[in-house]
Amino acid sequence: MRIRKKINYYSLLLALAVIAQLIYLNSLSNQFTYDDEFAIVSNYFIKSWKHLPLLFTRKYFEYSGELSYRPVVTLLSYFLDYALWQLNPFDFISPIHFYIPLTLFSFLLVHAVIQQTCCFFYCSSYIFLSPLLSETVDVISYREDLLRATFYNSVLPVPQR
Repeated sequence: MRIRKKINYYSLLLALAVIAQLIYLNSLSNQFTYDDEFAIVSNYFIKSWKHLPLLFTRKYFEYSGELSYRPVVTLLSYFLDYALWQLNPFDFISPIHFYIPLTLFSFLLVHAVIQQTCCFFYCSSYIFLSPLLSETVDVISYREDLLRATFYNSVLPVPQR
């Protein structure tokens, strides 16, 4: 019985990840949109590794043209993506790659709180299949929202029963 429950649990986890991936699969063929134009395409700051040390100084705002300070997003993702792929939006790390772990972490969190298989699967799928997240998943420069949510969910303490 216990093995069957584990298989059922992992099957639901896998099903949720696959469904979340399939729903936003069409976003992988997107071009740069909206804020991507400013944050990536016309942002000369991310196009040279010589700007990297400026990321941690006050000159960052002066040279980057950014209005907000997001060093992890800029450092880890835009610099790296541009160095690897130049301006090919298909190869950029799509927000969908951050969306899947967020879906799974949230599934685990809801399961830890509710602990009823049917209920937590429906709650998790309702949240992540909702069209409210579509802009965040479809636009590359909105990945900081998914990164923030993913890392926040992954460090939440699991409630003890």
